[in-house]
Amino acid sequence: MAKLHSLLAVLVLIAVSVKAHGGSKDVDARDKGAQKALEFALQEYNKDSKDIYVNRVSKIHRVQKQTVTGMKYIIEVDIGRTECRKPTSNPEDCAFHTDPYISKTTFCHFEVISIPWLKQKEMKESKCY
Repeated sequence: MAKLHSLLAVLVLIAVSVKAHGGSKDVDARDKGAQKALEFALQEYNKDSKDIYVNRVSKIHRVQKQTVTGMKYIIEVDIGRTECRKPTSNPEDCAFHTDPYISKTTFCHFEVISIPWLKQKEMKESKCY
């Protein structure tokens, strides 16, 4: 009987865990977790980009989050080339280029996994067009 109760307890835990992980839902772009995920995504983008200029967000199209092991943020934004050259400590202080030969706007789709209790973030997807 004890084995049956243990098995039932395990099955209940699995069912609760599966139910907790749901589909993605829209979230306000001002959501603190979403802001941190976007900041992380942009840092990673700028670090990996071969561009000599820093890019920053010019428009937020959509932000979603999904409960996984941690939180998954799905972010779609336009980013623009700034006048600041790499490296820079705060891209938000940098103005966008206005020279049409240098200015550039790019649409990006980022997916970031945040596991706050482990203080970890991971870029799962970064596609820019």
